[in-house]
Amino acid sequence: MKARTLIGLALVCMFGFAGLQTGQEYFQKALSKERAEGNLREAIVLYQKAIETSKDETLAAKAQLQIGLCYEKLGLQEAEKAFLLVVEKYPSQSETVKLAKERLERLSAAASVSATIPGGLMLRKLDIPAGVPSPDGKYIASGQNYGDLFLYEMETKKKTILKSSSPENGSLAYGSSWSTDSHILAYVWRSAKGRNDLHIWELGADEPLAVRLDESVEPGNFAGWTPDYKWI
Repeated sequence: MKARTLIGLALVCMFGFAGLQTGQEYFQKALSKERAEGNLREAIVLYQKAIETSKDETLAAKAQLQIGLCYEKLGLQEAEKAFLLVVEKYPSQSETVKLAKERLERLSAAASVSATIPGGLMLRKLDIPAGVPSPDGKYIASGQNYGDLFLYEMETKKKTILKSSSPENGSLAYGSSWSTDSHILAYVWRSAKGRNDLHIWELGADEPLAVRLDESVEPGNFAGWTPDYKWI
């Protein structure tokens, strides 16, 4: 009976230890997630487990570096913090620390380049309709997907319909073009009868000034306005 108990305990211990993973195993799984699957967030979790379970400082430093590289690929600010941890926590790991410092320098250089551009340069996704923005950035003239021609006000997100289009019967707007002072919008309006008119709409006016176009003029081919706003 005693022998069976000992055997049972031995089996429990054996399977219990078999279920534990080493830092190296976590590190290899993290590499696979990162490089083979491209699953960067899961890789970060596994690299962190490698750091927590390993007593090998060299492995821990490499795992911390990889965390920074994953964050960098994700475009997250946590990358800088992760690289700084390599430098601060593992100063004796000279090669890994060197790599972390190089990444920090690149991040710093990228930030300084964008800061030196006059007025600053920022990219961000905006939920706005496709169209032609006014030079002052206050409006967008849009006839998205051949729908109604409307003005979209950036600040208030208000839409004001200028002309109601009807693709079924052929009435459409073409080639919106703003004057440089953002006060006048020009576009070609094709009526249901196939007639092309140049519409010149001054903001605040009730109706546009309509000018009949010669049949030889292709609708939508605007080069722009002259400085005195007298010619298009």
